[in-house]
Amino acid sequence: MTYAKSYIAELSRVKSLDLLNAHLAATVILQDRMQQSPRHVRGVNFIEFYDLCDRIAQLMETCAGEIARRVADLGGVPQWPMPMVQCGPIQVSDLSDVTVNDTRPIADSGPLEDFAQSLLDAATVAEAYGDATTAEVLAQVWRDVDRHLWLTFKMTNRPALAH
Repeated sequence: MTYAKSYIAELSRVKSLDLLNAHLAATVILQDRMQQSPRHVRGVNFIEFYDLCDRIAQLMETCAGEIARRVADLGGVPQWPMPMVQCGPIQVSDLSDVTVNDTRPIADSGPLEDFAQSLLDAATVAEAYGDATTAEVLAQVWRDVDRHLWLTFKMTNRPALAH
């Protein structure tokens, strides 16, 4: 970590860097899983599934960029992927369970839902220890993920989650 002229206390900056790097690792790993998941899928709805996974992977790439920029703004070094990172309610080991079934050929959105909830919780935590900018970055990433979850639920005719 390098010295950065910052308006927040050093302890809050260190906490923010840890929080951001944990979510950065989860973002990169989720992106990788989404890029790999269509490789083992066969069936009539393969194209729909492939397109959905591709959109999620692109979203994760954008989110990783936003989080990495905030890490750099705080004077930290983006670190990913950290093996078996625990960041809030999402465990990176859970992200390997992306599946498709015959009746609903859409990726299981569980890991994405967990990631969205983890982002929301992290934004609240960052706000609590005085880093409003990090909280806003995490909240913006959450809004992007939540919008994509809504579209996924709409495609699959599943009810959206109440936040």
